[in-house]
Amino acid sequence: MQEFIYLIVHISPTAAEIYAKIVEKTRVFQFLAGLNLDFEYARVHLLDRTPFSTLKEVYAYCLSDQSRRSPMPPISRIPSETSAMAVRYAYPAPPSVPS
Repeated sequence: MQEFIYLIVHISPTAAEIYAKIVEKTRVFQFLAGLNLDFEYARVHLLDRTPFSTLKEVYAYCLSDQSRRSPMPPISRIPSETSAMAVRYAYPAPPSVPS
């Protein structure tokens, strides 16, 4: 008959929390190190934050930064006259001033 020996290690909550923070920081550093040079400003900004950002926050910031820097795609299917009319008539006409 085989006997299994289970080793139970008690880790205090404080030690476990510290370890979790170390793992989270390591993941953030690895993610930021893998970014290309276009994200240099974001990298510096995120590393300078207090308290230190989570991996989820860093990822969200980089997505936001990327979308902010990318140009808007042109609207090619709508003719320019139609789009100008849509903008022109999107707001109510100002009240006329009596003369």
